[in-house]
Amino acid sequence: MICFDNVNKIYENTDTEALSNVSFHIDEGEFVFIIGQSGAGKSTITKLVLAEEKQTSGDIYVGGVDISQLTDKQIPYYRRSLGVVFQEFRLLSTKNVYNNIAFALRVRGASNEEIKELVPQWLELVRISDKANAMPDELSGGERQRVALARAMVNNPAVLLADEPTGNLDPVMTEEIMQILTQINEMGTTVIVVTHDIHMVNSMKKRVIELDNGQIVRDEHQGGYQYEY
Repeated sequence: MICFDNVNKIYENTDTEALSNVSFHIDEGEFVFIIGQSGAGKSTITKLVLAEEKQTSGDIYVGGVDISQLTDKQIPYYRRSLGVVFQEFRLLSTKNVYNNIAFALRVRGASNEEIKELVPQWLELVRISDKANAMPDELSGGERQRVALARAMVNNPAVLLADEPTGNLDPVMTEEIMQILTQINEMGTTVIVVTHDIHMVNSMKKRVIELDNGQIVRDEHQGGYQYEY
């Protein structure tokens, strides 16, 4: 599903080596945490997968697509094949919950019938059906992240990339998001979570890829944090 093969990334303006000979393979349907201290290279991996940056050398494939060969016109269509959620939620402030989720469908040209079928399904799955008409500023942080997850998943992407999805949440809301991420993974979606959340990583016991100074120092199944950052 996702393959990094001897990937190096040097930011030319600073000569910073963000990644050095990074190689890993994530199979379809896996649940993987990517962890490491600030500056370890986690954000660079996220940007490379999203085709926001290009590697300096090495190969990256996502769903069989060679990321380095994408043209500027192809990149937006490629990104629609991914579900992405961020710590900041990034909801549309002028649209209610229902229309935030529906927006992702409208972008790809879904019919009104498809929207009416899929949006309620995802509202129910993320347990926020009663907030369909609420505006983002009327929601708690946990509710906003659930909306963001529904929007990311409504087009049934093969991969969900979650960048610090619980960074702004309390422990109760974090547990709810963990349950939803697990459910999404059990539906067959490959889930990649970039996180500093020690509790989440240790409690879920999924595969852990740890970075340090741009290199993979650990790739462990059913792993956890070996120490606190």
